[in-house]
Amino acid sequence: MKILKRIPMRNLIVILAFLSLGAAYSARTMIEIGPVATVTGSFPEIVFDRTGSTGIDWEFEANQNFFEIGPEGEGSGDGNLKIDFNANEDALTLQQFGVVVNGQDNAGPVEGDELTVFGAVTDSSTVALALVDRSDTAGNDDGLSIAIESDDTFNLSGSANESTPNRIIQGSLAAPEDAITIQPTGMVSLGVPFSKADPFGLAIAPIKLRVPGSMFFDQKDPTDSSWLAGTSGDFFSVSDATTGSIPFRLEREAPTDSLHVTSNGNIGVGTSIPTNSLHVLRSNGSARLLVEETNATPEFRTLARLQNNGASKLEMTNTDTGRTWSLVADFNETFQIRQNGPNTANFAIRADGTFSFNNLGQSAMALNPQGNLRISGVLTEGSDRNIKENIEAVNPTDVLAKVVDLPLSTWNYIKDESDTQHLGPMAQDFHAAFGLGDDEKKIATLDTSGVALAAIQGLNLELKNRDEKIAELEEANQELLDRMERLEAMVEALSNR
Repeated sequence: MKILKRIPMRNLIVILAFLSLGAAYSARTMIEIGPVATVTGSFPEIVFDRTGSTGIDWEFEANQNFFEIGPEGEGSGDGNLKIDFNANEDALTLQQFGVVVNGQDNAGPVEGDELTVFGAVTDSSTVALALVDRSDTAGNDDGLSIAIESDDTFNLSGSANESTPNRIIQGSLAAPEDAITIQPTGMVSLGVPFSKADPFGLAIAPIKLRVPGSMFFDQKDPTDSSWLAGTSGDFFSVSDATTGSIPFRLEREAPTDSLHVTSNGNIGVGTSIPTNSLHVLRSNGSARLLVEETNATPEFRTLARLQNNGASKLEMTNTDTGRTWSLVADFNETFQIRQNGPNTANFAIRADGTFSFNNLGQSAMALNPQGNLRISGVLTEGSDRNIKENIEAVNPTDVLAKVVDLPLSTWNYIKDESDTQHLGPMAQDFHAAFGLGDDEKKIATLDTSGVALAAIQGLNLELKNRDEKIAELEEANQELLDRMERLEAMVEALSNR
């Protein structure tokens, strides 16, 4: 229902000018417009009529709950601009430098602030700016809101349903300068000034960064790997988002310096001052290394390797005694087990197969590739009665007879020099004669000693028997001599008569 209808524009200008004269001094009611009492549901309105020209006519209308401005002919409540009757004082103000919402005491924006929003003056006030998308076909009002709380925190919230917002970002108005910087390349820096931030990566200043769950690291190139870093249960892990593998995992309550990498590349396990490329330190008796291969197929595998352009050494030190033993691959192609220091005991295996033991700088034993063993001391073999069984006596005479029949010869080993001579039986003949040892191609020195001792005993028995026979013969001979002497005496006596 139009009370002032079709007012020509030039007349309206005169009316507004007249109204402005009164407004310069104090607020006065110059024109009052109300609905027609006899028309039900009518609202007072003013129409700006573009008489004589084409286009849209605009109207100002006072509805029962709000004041609105919109094209003429639109239904009540469909205006382009609405002002609720319960709106705060100074709810919207157009000032020199911009728009002010909820401005108090002529508060307004400074130059450069096109939009300034104030909250209500209460202890629990919240300053908020909401952006709502109502184009959702499901009827939900998708919303995004920015709010400043009374405790000097700000929130960025959004949701697929305006009635249940989900807080996305929360921060403090007292956050340090450059807390978050977004580069033109799209990369983000935290706590780093714009001029110093890396434009092609994530830069983080020495501040605490708390991320619940995991952080996803993605490459722009879809063919590159993507990574996840975050917490899961009692672990922090870094995983390959493409394959699902977890190459790095850190357990909750791991001890200090469980893994420490220094500026020179040294790695400490249990220490922050590693003195070597890899330094493992424990103080509870649990320091140890394990290299384990669990493949089910039995196969020769190299599980550890020391490699150097020159000699390599592995040291083992008893810190209680101060003594150090080393495994050494020396320059002359010799592998040694030795004590550190001059003139100390060591074992050596040379590239030609020779095995030797030196003590105090002197050769104590040497075993050459031909199997020749040389020792500078005594060879002692075990012969304790308590380590033997199936003990049976032998017949020394039989052993002697076999020794007598055993072929003996001089010879040299094929690997010996031709002028290197040895004397003895062939192992096959020795084994056939005596049946000793577990191999017919070898002779144990203890067996040859036993055979020799038995043969000596057998020879001793023969000598004893021979001595007894000689004694008997000597006694009989003596009797004969005695008889001859008696006969000679008798003969001589008869001849003297």
